[in-house]
Amino acid sequence: MSTGRNLIVIVTVSLALVIPIWANAARASQQAENAQMNCDMQRALLLVGQQIEEARNLDNPNKQIPVLIRAAELLWSRQQKNARDILANAFDLAERRFKEKGDETRLEGRMILQGTDLRFAVLEAIARHDAAWAKQLAERVAEETRRDAERDAETAKREAAKAVAYAPSLADKTLRLAESLASVDAQAAVGLARGALRYPANEATARFLFSLAAANPTAADQFYAAALAAYANAPVGELLYLSAYPFARNRIIGPEALQSYCFVPPAFVPNPRLQQLFIETLIRRAESSLKSPEQTAGGTFRLPEAAQLVIALTQLEALLPQFQPAYLERITALKPALTAMLNADTRQQAGEQLQQQTEYEDGGEFARNLDKAERESNPSLREQYYAYAILHAPESESLERVLGFLKKIDDAKLRGHLSNFIYFKRTQQAIKDKQLDDAARLAANVEQLDLRAYLAYEIASASLKEMQDRTRAREILDEVVKQALKAANSNEKARTLLGVAHLYAKFDSLRAFEVMREAIKTINQISEPNFASASVGQQIEGQRFGYYVMYPVEGFSLEKAFGLLAPFDFDGALLMARSFDDKSLRATASLALAAVCLENAAKAKKPNDAKAPASTDSQEKPAKPASKKRNP
Repeated sequence: MSTGRNLIVIVTVSLALVIPIWANAARASQQAENAQMNCDMQRALLLVGQQIEEARNLDNPNKQIPVLIRAAELLWSRQQKNARDILANAFDLAERRFKEKGDETRLEGRMILQGTDLRFAVLEAIARHDAAWAKQLAERVAEETRRDAERDAETAKREAAKAVAYAPSLADKTLRLAESLASVDAQAAVGLARGALRYPANEATARFLFSLAAANPTAADQFYAAALAAYANAPVGELLYLSAYPFARNRIIGPEALQSYCFVPPAFVPNPRLQQLFIETLIRRAESSLKSPEQTAGGTFRLPEAAQLVIALTQLEALLPQFQPAYLERITALKPALTAMLNADTRQQAGEQLQQQTEYEDGGEFARNLDKAERESNPSLREQYYAYAILHAPESESLERVLGFLKKIDDAKLRGHLSNFIYFKRTQQAIKDKQLDDAARLAANVEQLDLRAYLAYEIASASLKEMQDRTRAREILDEVVKQALKAANSNEKARTLLGVAHLYAKFDSLRAFEVMREAIKTINQISEPNFASASVGQQIEGQRFGYYVMYPVEGFSLEKAFGLLAPFDFDGALLMARSFDDKSLRATASLALAAVCLENAAKAKKPNDAKAPASTDSQEKPAKPASKKRNP
């Protein structure tokens, strides 16, 4: 810190002298950067073309298609016809892959790992540039799916029975595509989403409404009214997925409230008119249910419609005084009649659901689970309640007391995961409170390597941001590298080194290159390298429960790490990119470098160049090496 104070004094005293020096230094730095980039538009396009050719030789579509998508996106503004052809080919590949493998969703322990439907990965890329084309292809997928189901209903039923529970449906994927398009072209997003209204509503329906509202509130309100009309007579569980939007809630009402979560845009406000539409629709459903002795069970908890309505109306009753008090009397009158239709077991189940939701929202989970644990005689249940207490422990509880509960858990694996969780959360809080010494001390107790790397990344980032303390950041990152190099080769170790290299690139390029070489050395010794997701996860499993959470980490992205290295030494970074044994990773890193080169070339255009007309398709040259005179 004394160095920082001395620097301020020098700048203050010698301001007139320092300004021209800074100006000259800035110009010299820019000239050096351009020289180090050693890359122009032509070379970048040749490099992209090489990766396209490499991708076409890959046997695995899961590795081939992402490379083609990224290459096409880089070419779109420069060689649009070529980019369109690449995306069209990628979509054809994705369709063939889906017909062969279907949804590659699988279970890992109790965690559901959703495979990427490559058709929709291509569609999302297309939608960013040509919404109409994306909509046309999405409708084609929906129509083909419908025809296949009709042509062979029995086969479809057998395949559905074999599918992993909760695998994303066609409606989920269509709405996710529409969601990604909402900020680009709201009308096109609505057009896609309307096609999904023919399928059962679910959490994706609610999420899309809020995403659309962030971009175009009027379009979202109109779509809500259309969705309410579409699901007015659907199973009541589907109708309830439309309950969050008009009240600006992040959870729906009904039995599935705790299984759903929506992000409400910051400026979003409740809509009284849509509230009234929803309440009137729900009242009509309740009145209709009273006239139907046959009650269809549905939803996650397989409750009859009357029970689902009792839960929903009870929760709605709590909202009405604030939003729509005029409906309170009608809602209150319906509940007893619906409750009378339920047998004793169903009444108890509905009551338990309501109690669970109330307890979740009142913040008393920690104390309640401790009480349950201390009264429970079944060892596995007792461990479960202690684990729940630890997971819900408030920051106000002392670290020593929370760690003390670990002694109550006999399962060593579960105990280790919970210990990681405790120290991870306390480290996060210390970083938030800018207590970086405490954060570093706490993080040292996290044994899971990539979790510790994530925390080191955050602490080092805070050190640079808050105090401009490069020495402290370097010490933290070097310790992570030291520990990582001792670990067995794995994706976690590689992601850790990638994250360190990414952060070093912001203040020490030489060290960044050194750590990146170690990362590549590690990756080349992994049998199945996987960097599709730039995130780190916690997976806590007991005999009777599972808890999972993912944290996105910018620095764990291979593409972003190489993008930061490019300005310092383009040729050196390209040489490293070519040292990957895995062809798809080699292409990903090379395209990241090409992207930086293209971006810099665009910035370097003279004002007169900006006025030149874009090249037409007939003038385009294919994005592949045109001669062997220059090697990218």
